Amino acid sequence: MKQTQLVGRAWLWIGLAVLSLLPFWIPQWQLDVKVSNFFYHPACSPAGWLLDCHPVYRFLFYSMIPVISWGIVILGLLVLFWRPQTLHYQRLRVRIAYFVLVFILGSGLVVNGIFKSNWGRPRPVQTQDFGGIHTYAPPGKLVLGNEGRSFPSGHSSVGFTFLALWFVWRRARPHWAFWGLGAGLLLGYAVGLARISVGAHYLSDVIGSGWMMALVAWLVYYPIMQMPKREQAWQEAEALNKPL
Repeated sequence: MKQTQLVGRAWLWIGLAVLSLLPFWIPQWQLDVKVSNFFYHPACSPAGWLLDCHPVYRFLFYSMIPVISWGIVILGLLVLFWRPQTLHYQRLRVRIAYFVLVFILGSGLVVNGIFKSNWGRPRPVQTQDFGGIHTYAPPGKLVLGNEGRSFPSGHSSVGFTFLALWFVWRRARPHWAFWGLGAGLLLGYAVGLARISVGAHYLSDVIGSGWMMALVAWLVYYPIMQMPKREQAWQEAEALNKPL
């Protein structure tokens, strides 16, 4: 893909992400507050959030996220020391490396390191709508001098890492690619729902996290690792029936 096409498509991703978050900036709609209010039940628990009444769901989509994260990191460490000899396993190694790099750059650097740590958006539990002291801030708005860590959702980004499977399989196994895309969306939003249900994030935080992870997966696939060129080389090597 040419450089101008890469830049154009990157801006397309960013534009779509911005458009998807614009409705949350309309004060009259109060989309974020209405969604979070659906899970706010003071009679349910001392904290007042629905997730506290469902420990199994909390375990699956909150407590297990650090386990999944460490699993991806360990997978990445194994790739560093794995030196496969056959073309099949060389390809597998590169694809695993791509997946791990999406996780490190997307969830680790972009979502948690750059945005979440510095953006200052108050969490729902910190706002006046749900017993806090801060006012609601729209998604993407920089709130200086505030220690809020609502935008975007860090836990959801771990689930959205699996969107990378769409890029891994889209050329060789299109049917698998759709399953990978579905798995990434399902896991990302399931984790996001858990975070909304405990008052830690708004719906727009989860949507923003998903867009960021999708953009990083696209950037790593094309300009950073140049995976299409690698796949073309694999196909040529297979045609010649010899290793790279």
